[in-house]
Amino acid sequence: MADHLDAAAAGDKVAEDTFRRAATDYISLLRLHIQKEDEVLFVLADQVIGLEEQKLMRSAFDRAEQSNGNSGKHERYTAVADELTRCSLASP
Repeated sequence: MADHLDAAAAGDKVAEDTFRRAATDYISLLRLHIQKEDEVLFVLADQVIGLEEQKLMRSAFDRAEQSNGNSGKHERYTAVADELTRCSLASP
């Protein structure tokens, strides 16, 4: 995708099509990956890691997000993803 981004931004239709196909393939790959996490990895993790330990982990993740200037990054990236989704639904 990176190889075709500049040309696509400049209006090269072939580069646009190539970028769009690569992006679509990447989306499919990510969806499959997330599905495997949801249906296999997280199910196994729930069997191995108890509820109290999961709560402790969540607290540690929340603290890590708040430290080192990471506060609000999750929300910003979620907003970017939402905007990209709206754009992709609006394009042909």
